[in-house]
Amino acid sequence: MRRWTPEEWNRFVKNDLANAITEAANRAALIAGSFEMMNGMSMRIEAKKIIDTGATLMSVNYNITRVTADGGEAEAGLGTHYAVYHEYGTEKMAARPFMRPTVDEDKDWIVMAAAAAYADAIRSIF
Repeated sequence: MRRWTPEEWNRFVKNDLANAITEAANRAALIAGSFEMMNGMSMRIEAKKIIDTGATLMSVNYNITRVTADGGEAEAGLGTHYAVYHEYGTEKMAARPFMRPTVDEDKDWIVMAAAAAYADAIRSIF
């Protein structure tokens, strides 16, 4: 069995630790960006009065689908099957979009929230 040299061990630990720190910061950024997206959707749902039972508003959620040291992916959306009808409309109902305007109008806020969370996560470690 081969023994690691101190240099090899240090290189391994540093790489592993750096990846873990970066992955944690990426996760924080994804969560913050998702929360900002959810907040924008919730505000638009209320402003457009897309509230009957409150189910659509209560179903606003997010899911982190992938996180690595290189980045990640998250989704923000709704849990009601009929939210798409409000977003795009139907033959009998005009569209009352709230997801697309959130992305279009709030993208700077979403990016700033993610960047701030990433920076805070890195600062808190060091």
